[in-house]
Amino acid sequence: MSPPRAAGAGKAPRWQRALVPLACGVLSFVQWYPIFRERGSTGFGDWQMIQHNWEAAYISVVRFGQWPLWDAFHCGGISIFRNPESQVYSPFFPLSFALGTVWAVKLMLWAHVAIGLWGMYRLARDAYRQHWLASAVAAFAWGCCGCVVWDGAGGHATFLPFAFTPWLIWLVRSDRTLRRKATLIALLFVINLTGFVMEACRLAAVQPAWGPWSPVGWALGQGMLAAGMSEGALRA
Repeated sequence: MSPPRAAGAGKAPRWQRALVPLACGVLSFVQWYPIFRERGSTGFGDWQMIQHNWEAAYISVVRFGQWPLWDAFHCGGISIFRNPESQVYSPFFPLSFALGTVWAVKLMLWAHVAIGLWGMYRLARDAYRQHWLASAVAAFAWGCCGCVVWDGAGGHATFLPFAFTPWLIWLVRSDRTLRRKATLIALLFVINLTGFVMEACRLAAVQPAWGPWSPVGWALGQGMLAAGMSEGALRA
């Protein structure tokens, strides 16, 4: 049973609800303004690797007209398709063809945080029936927390889909309409393609005791093991 709605937590008019994603987008932009101020610069740390992966795939398509399966510019040539950090199949990658990979990566980071902020607001407001101010505080605490900031600043791009977790919880708790079910499946698909494939590969290979605490990656990893994709089988 849903918890009682807090005082002042009545359903807001449609125009007010439309302001929430806009406010989340603005807050995400303010938070990550330095990356937009330096237009042509890339990030430090792991962002160099992520940028390389995006650029190698982009060059493969634009310059050579080939499907991005091979990175000829790293270690004498490695597979793009088998690299779980390539993010070629992320829904954000096509932005590269319109804006270039530098701006596509920047917008990918901005969008993850903005969507995460919005998701936590909706979860607190709709699922837990909190006041709009409490919901806004919850969203700020989620999207601007150290975990999200560190992953965004350090280039841990494959972990950024963790920001979508509030949406998963909200969809699971919401009415089981066909539209909501389709949205849940689509979101899980996007999360897997964007980043949790790497987490799943690591959990399937190492099988640590804490694996279930990373539920999406753990579930995907268990599917890999069930399909015979263990480290020993792959080495054989």
